[in-house]
Amino acid sequence: MVHEDETRYSLDRVKIEETIERFERFLDAGCEAIYWEGMVVRNLIGRDLAYREGQKALLEVAEAVGPENIVFEIWSSTMNSLEYAKFWSWLVYQFGPSVNVGNVPPRRVPRLQSIRRGTTFDMNHAYIRWLREGKPTDEWWRMEVPPYDVGLERD
Repeated sequence: MVHEDETRYSLDRVKIEETIERFERFLDAGCEAIYWEGMVVRNLIGRDLAYREGQKALLEVAEAVGPENIVFEIWSSTMNSLEYAKFWSWLVYQFGPSVNVGNVPPRRVPRLQSIRRGTTFDMNHAYIRWLREGKPTDEWWRMEVPPYDVGLERD
């Protein structure tokens, strides 16, 4: 048990069935939405968006209870704008531009909204490519992400 949290095995692993059951209990009791704590959400998605097992678990929970019933917190006092953007972009990609995001610092709202609306400085952003390629789709945010790491050497 992690810090008395019965829904997690560790900081980056949730008990899927227990989490779903807990979320459903709150919803059945009349809660409008479940607030999923930022540390848990960030750990499940993975610092570099690479933790597939955690992402799969998060998606499974969201599918079972409905992502519209979850507020996904992404917050850290040490994160910069680009770090926020990658987590928000992942959430928008998975759940659409109306995904519930919690605890957004006011100075970060314009960046989040640019991700939600598909307007950003990045010419390879999905919405910009959608317009450029003339391929209208109701789910423009689901376009494949370009390989941003091409040509970047790693230590």
